[in-house]
Amino acid sequence: MGMSFGSFDEYSDLSDFNGRTRLFPLPDVTIYPHVVQPLHVFEERYRELLADAMESDQLITMAVLRSGWEGAEEPLPVERAICVGRVLSNTALPDGRSNILLLGLSRARIRRELPRSKLYREAEIELREDVYSAAGAGDRAMLQQRLLERFKQVLGGQSEMREQFEKLITGAVTLGLLTDMITATLQLPPATRLELLDEIDVDRRAQRLIDAMEPPRLSPYQWEFSDN
Repeated sequence: MGMSFGSFDEYSDLSDFNGRTRLFPLPDVTIYPHVVQPLHVFEERYRELLADAMESDQLITMAVLRSGWEGAEEPLPVERAICVGRVLSNTALPDGRSNILLLGLSRARIRRELPRSKLYREAEIELREDVYSAAGAGDRAMLQQRLLERFKQVLGGQSEMREQFEKLITGAVTLGLLTDMITATLQLPPATRLELLDEIDVDRRAQRLIDAMEPPRLSPYQWEFSDN
């Protein structure tokens, strides 16, 4: 479960990114730009990945293991849709494990995996920015309002969570950011979460999210560390 994070700009600069990234594949853990994901790092290969990240650009790219990965041979198959993140904090534990907070920065897709030179996997990827089509400009404000209203219906009587969310969206929030914040809050099927990560057309993504909130399904807003 991710948590939204306010100070984004200071961490989000990817102007020096060379297209090569470290992959951290997990089953059913999908993160989004502007959202923070707690992770518990304990496998030796991911300890090496974290150490290399902390010594350089602090970038780690989350990948989702493809459906049916159980029983597959290494390297386990991963989905092409991924999210590049940056480590915000790294708390080392006495036994060599770590708890980290990873901030999602950008949607991306895997072009190809690179020959293994480390314990962990690396890939060549392409970053993907949100697309706001000119055709949808006239209806976008209404679409955003529909998205907010549907989400408030999902929240129902959860006044504390509703108040927290309304504080987060105070001021100018783009439709793309809003969809990611809401998606990170909802308990949606893994396939739907992946589809929303892979969709860069913001209007289509918002409409897909509205559709996915019927019937409403909501996960608690809490800090939980996902294991590797």
